[in-house]
Amino acid sequence: MLANNNLKVCWTLVRRDFRFHRVKNAVLALAVALVTGLYAFVFLLGGAVEDAFLLNYQYTYGSTSHILYSGLTEHQADLLAQHPNIKSSVRLSTIGTLSDPMMGQRLVKLAVTDQDYAETVLSIPTTGRLPQQPGEIALDEFTMGSLGILKEIGAPVTLQWTDTGGQTHTDEFTLCGWWASPTNFTEACAWITADTARTLVPDYDSENAANLTLGVTLHQPRDLEIQAAQILTDQGLPELSFTTNLSYNDARMDLADQQARPYYAPALLVLVCGFLMIFAIVQVTAEQDRAYFAGLKALGLSPRQLRRYLLEKGVTVTALGLLPGFLIGFLLNLAITPKVVVGMEQNPALYFLSWQPFALAAVCALGTTLLSYLLPTLRLARLTPAQTLRLNAPQPSHGSGAKNGMVTLPRLALRTLGRSKGRMALSVVILLAAVLLLTDIRLQYVSLQEDLYLSA
Repeated sequence: MLANNNLKVCWTLVRRDFRFHRVKNAVLALAVALVTGLYAFVFLLGGAVEDAFLLNYQYTYGSTSHILYSGLTEHQADLLAQHPNIKSSVRLSTIGTLSDPMMGQRLVKLAVTDQDYAETVLSIPTTGRLPQQPGEIALDEFTMGSLGILKEIGAPVTLQWTDTGGQTHTDEFTLCGWWASPTNFTEACAWITADTARTLVPDYDSENAANLTLGVTLHQPRDLEIQAAQILTDQGLPELSFTTNLSYNDARMDLADQQARPYYAPALLVLVCGFLMIFAIVQVTAEQDRAYFAGLKALGLSPRQLRRYLLEKGVTVTALGLLPGFLIGFLLNLAITPKVVVGMEQNPALYFLSWQPFALAAVCALGTTLLSYLLPTLRLARLTPAQTLRLNAPQPSHGSGAKNGMVTLPRLALRTLGRSKGRMALSVVILLAAVLLLTDIRLQYVSLQEDLYLSA
């Protein structure tokens, strides 16, 4: 007996189907785009909420680095940065701290400008720039408010600061930039140039000066306390001090996950509604498809080829709907996320944007589409061509004909609905589920808008 193992013909059949049924496949691609957009939006919003909680912990810690080693010499910093567990590192050279009585308990380091380190401590000027000329300084708004410094580029700045030896100084600077620093930052930096630092403390960059802070990012940010101590032991520097980022604490990560979980819940509704919507569109031409499959089965189409054909068709429809779906999800995220995640100067929809939610949305959309396509094959694969055609045979009706023998459009419509009661009921369920989904999501996001409560 000859076995039919030709799977290449399946792709030929898929291309012909797209050529001769353009409208149906266009509607299917649109449905997939809507489902993908909802998936992407749900995952983007959930990820933004979770990342916002973690960012709040980073604000409390004062850095996005996993570990901060302080009091290092240049040689010690080089030695630690070479450890294989460290993915990347940044350095901060400090010459002292601001000691004005108006600063209170807040620690502000007078440090040499370093673009990379400034990014990890969220201290990049949003107005003006980092210092480039001798005598220039950049500060955060909270420090400027405490010291009564005028928010104007070129404004004079008088600072009282204490060097690492405990000696107090008072010096004049010129303001070149500032940024908004969260009030829960317990530490901050006042940026000056290397030339200015050398003028204030001539030997700040000597080999024996232990004024460096090394911020490291690990390949695997788990058990930070253990890893930080192990790195020091491996490099022969067990006596050095360090701190670890609060946002990578297991308890904090679990708490952030719990806070974001309600925003991921609508994905289940998207799965149900997406499946019903795509499945219903596929069922619109179910009779025509069954007749087509019966002819192919009569020519020798095997159940394996039928599954392969529907699999490739589902993948193709999904591929056509992915990019429009990503755009829909991004626009929804851009419109709604800033109303859910508040208190940030940056747009949270852009600040927390990453590729992972889009990849997860693509996988879920593909799974939903394949489920809608492959579910009918569980029955069709076991049927002979004659049994497949018998499914399309009209059922006997009673009293459906007209007394005068004429067929009118209303009677034809009623007769069609009578033969498609299952699909009609399915369409009603889809609409109700879609309304439920949209209403649920709308109520969740409206409840988070504070202005509605204030205006009531």
